[in-house]
Amino acid sequence: MNGTALLLVLIETPNSNRSVPLVKLLQSNPKFELVRLPASMFNDHNEIRKAHISLNLDRFEFFNGRAMTPQEIGCSLSHNMARKIISTSCNGGVILEDDARISNVEDFYQIATNFLSENSRKPRALSLNMFRLNSKLNFDKDGYQALIGKPMLAVSYALTPLAASILLDKNNPIKTVADWPNSRVRYYATFKEVVVHGDSESASTINIDGSLSRIGPNFRKKMGQIFFVDYFRNKSNEVNFFSYLQEIHWSKLSWYLDSMFRHLLKACSA
Repeated sequence: MNGTALLLVLIETPNSNRSVPLVKLLQSNPKFELVRLPASMFNDHNEIRKAHISLNLDRFEFFNGRAMTPQEIGCSLSHNMARKIISTSCNGGVILEDDARISNVEDFYQIATNFLSENSRKPRALSLNMFRLNSKLNFDKDGYQALIGKPMLAVSYALTPLAASILLDKNNPIKTVADWPNSRVRYYATFKEVVVHGDSESASTINIDGSLSRIGPNFRKKMGQIFFVDYFRNKSNEVNFFSYLQEIHWSKLSWYLDSMFRHLLKACSA
């Protein structure tokens, strides 16, 4: 991708100044092709029905023990539209939510373009924000870690056209949140934080009142999931045994393995 402008798709909250720092930083820089995409925002499920959004949320509700919120649905729809743009590009690009903050533009450009050049024909995506939101797991080294599982958030990520196409297909109609539909996409995470998530002027437009972290499967349901009670008693038609293992057991195991390998990589680099 040397000499080619890096495609950036910026998902912007309507009637908000959240994206101003990014637009000022990126819009006039010839290294970037900035596409500004208005985010899809819904306040309630009536608005979603009126917009004729295709949904298939049985699987999400089965695993999470709650309904997907209108804000989460809007976020997924916005990422689907951004992924569609990336999927039709020649070289892939970066999707940014409007509360992403880039501390070093040159590092951002080099890391994203190198990743896309090396993986241009593969279904791969690179998380550019802090690994596990834990500063202790950052270290000053170029490159990235291949993950067994998935990154934490979809605040800022580079992805190839093939990865974008697969993620779009796997969440259309919308089945789950933007981060991340189950798929054959391979994920990576940078060793150092390239993009900061949020600042003093930006708050979550998804978890507005902070309640989502407190809503979900209760202890009894979690135990039922771990010991397969839910699978045999309440299984959704959208769930087979392999997908159940992947969602309940493999996702947790891969999360801890990736974190363990991160600690080892940091220790070895010291």
